Amino acid sequence: MIIRLPLDELIAHYTVWQSALIFFLFCFVGVLTSLLIILLFTRITERETSKSARRRNIRERGTNLVERFYDLMFSDTSILLFMGAYVICDWFIADRDFRAFWKEQNSFMLLAFLVISCLINAFLDRIFVRLKTIDATEAAAIRLISMAYMGALFIYIKFLYHDNNYDAIIIYFIGMLIGRFVYFDASFRDFFQAVKNAAHNFPLLILALFLTALISYLGFGSGYLLRKNGVVVSLLIAHLFLDVCI
Repeated sequence: MIIRLPLDELIAHYTVWQSALIFFLFCFVGVLTSLLIILLFTRITERETSKSARRRNIRERGTNLVERFYDLMFSDTSILLFMGAYVICDWFIADRDFRAFWKEQNSFMLLAFLVISCLINAFLDRIFVRLKTIDATEAAAIRLISMAYMGALFIYIKFLYHDNNYDAIIIYFIGMLIGRFVYFDASFRDFFQAVKNAAHNFPLLILALFLTALISYLGFGSGYLLRKNGVVVSLLIAHLFLDVCI
């Protein structure tokens, strides 16, 4: 059962600096561990025997993998911002005038949230942390992988967490997922190539899910992340902390 705290109480809880600092340290260690795993994987899988070439390849491949991981986390954050904005407006804002406006204009508001989330995604990977080694094909593959990431989270919420409060959000998410595939489906060949490119990033998907699961476990266990206010808002808070650590 979800107990919807007033928005001001929700903000007050998440801005207690002692709790926020401890959770930030959890996230920092989680991000650092993820980067070490990526760099270790790069070193182990490098086949070049020449010392100088091996060092160069490890540096270039490692940088590219790290940037793809960052891009995946940023893309997931932008989607969670869209979902979180819906949850906050629909669940937590009790002002009567806003409720009337939301009831009449929520479809346009959701479209605006979607556009804003895309702009925030661009800000995160072009200005906040400038990603220099990812080309357009890799970026497109990461977008598809981010959809798989969100799909896994919603499967957890729906069937393992047994929460039916997100059915409306899941419908919007499915629409976004279809939009991704329609965008890439200029031809069957392009479609399968996009899926193939996304499959190459599957290890990063597993790593991102592991990091999210670990941080969520620590956050819920410490009481900083609140189950009673809904999983999406808590996951959004966790991702914002992870982005700051990045």
